[in-house]
Amino acid sequence: MVTDEAKRVLHAFWDGRRFNFGMVQEAAASDPRRARIALEQATRLGYVVRVPFEAADLYRLTVTGRDLGQHLADTASAHTGISGMNLPPPAEKHEMSINV
Repeated sequence: MVTDEAKRVLHAFWDGRRFNFGMVQEAAASDPRRARIALEQATRLGYVVRVPFEAADLYRLTVTGRDLGQHLADTASAHTGISGMNLPPPAEKHEMSINV
């Protein structure tokens, strides 16, 4: 089972960009310990891999992680608090009456 924090990470980075631990903590909206657990869980399940980049610890989602993240974005689970695709409201037409 994937934790809500790990789901939030998958949802946040399904677009394929690289991320660091601070970004994981922000995406998971949790304290450092829980963010570390989410990152470790997603890595253990094969959704995240470490990207060698100089001295920095960068990560990216695997293809499976991106697919699951996109699915989470498309379906938007209210239970986990993950917001889905937020489309802008349709343009409203306002009629203006001018009294002359």
